Amino acid sequence: MYESLLSLVREHAGNAIIHNPAIPNQQNEAAIATTASSIFDSLQSIMGNGGVSSIAGMFINGNNSFGNIVHQVANEAVPQLVSQLGIAPQTAAQVSGNLIPQVMSSLVNRANDVNDSSFNVQDIISSLIGGGNEGFSLDSLLNQW
Repeated sequence: MYESLLSLVREHAGNAIIHNPAIPNQQNEAAIATTASSIFDSLQSIMGNGGVSSIAGMFINGNNSFGNIVHQVANEAVPQLVSQLGIAPQTAAQVSGNLIPQVMSSLVNRANDVNDSSFNVQDIISSLIGGGNEGFSLDSLLNQW
C-alpha cells in the first residue's frame, strides 16, 4: 500500500512541492516520500489508537466524513517535513495543508472506484493494521462498526 500511496502523493505534488520555491528541487523526492510516510504512519497510528471505525467510515461514507482524520494527518506531517527537510514550519504547514487533503480525497475516491484496482479498502485497512492479517475481513469489521 505504501508504494501506491507514494505514487498518489507524487501525482498531486505539483503546486505543493514541485513548483514550490520554498522547497529546493533537489528535495522534491524527499518531500514526496516524507509526506507519503507521514500519511501512512498517521493512519496506522489512528488505527492503533482505536480509530478503526473512523478509518473504515472514511472509506464507506466517502469524503464527507473524514475532515477530522485529514486534519490530524496533516498536522502530524508538519514536524516530519520540518525535521527531515529542514524547511520552515510555515512552509511545511502549507505543503501539508494543501497536499494531504488532495491525496486523502483521491485515496478515498480510488478505493471506492470499482474500475480502479490500485486501491482496495480491505487491502488498505489490512496494511494499516500491519499486514499479514489472514483472518482479517472487512465484512467482520463493518459488522462491529
